[in-house]
Amino acid sequence: MADLPINLQVKLLRVLQEREVMRVGGIKYKKVDFRLIAATNKDLEKLVKQNLFREDLYYRLNVIPVFIPPLRDRKEDIVPLTMFFLNKFNKKYGLFKKLAPEVIQKLLQNDWPGNIRALENAIERLIVTSDSTIITLDDLREKSDIDDAEESATKMLHEVIEETEKKMMYQALQQCKTTREMAKILGISQSAVVKKMKKHGMTKLLEEVL
Repeated sequence: MADLPINLQVKLLRVLQEREVMRVGGIKYKKVDFRLIAATNKDLEKLVKQNLFREDLYYRLNVIPVFIPPLRDRKEDIVPLTMFFLNKFNKKYGLFKKLAPEVIQKLLQNDWPGNIRALENAIERLIVTSDSTIITLDDLREKSDIDDAEESATKMLHEVIEETEKKMMYQALQQCKTTREMAKILGISQSAVVKKMKKHGMTKLLEEVL
């Protein structure tokens, strides 16, 4: 919300005031009934003073403000969030990884400057990079892996996920005779299988299973 360009802020303000929108390519405005929930991690009052955010739009949005403290100020949420992300990524990658107690303790000790997104990235990285079923402190490698999670995890995760995806495609290819069978094993659509095989340079192999 805070990064919305001024010209789009004007349009959003009009929608909030007039309760009407015009469809793309349309010529008439249409009345709409909605409730808007907006979120930002920036100080909108400061942006208003800097003329980077419209004051009238700010007051339109700031009807019932809800402040969510950063993760470092609510340590009691770290464990349930960790378990949620652990289950989420185990299901996503078809794995059954668990965290050793000392790993959870380490997560509790971190300040998480990147907030929940940093924790989510760290858990996903641990799941896809650890070789054993139980994730230990050795899998954390260095302390900086967690402290700098927000800055480095995205790039690292992208590389690891791409490699993991490629391996899973090859494994499915060895077990199946058609892309339809591969799709069933991988839990994705047949078109997604074709797209991913092309992305990973498996075009020649694709011709054998189409």
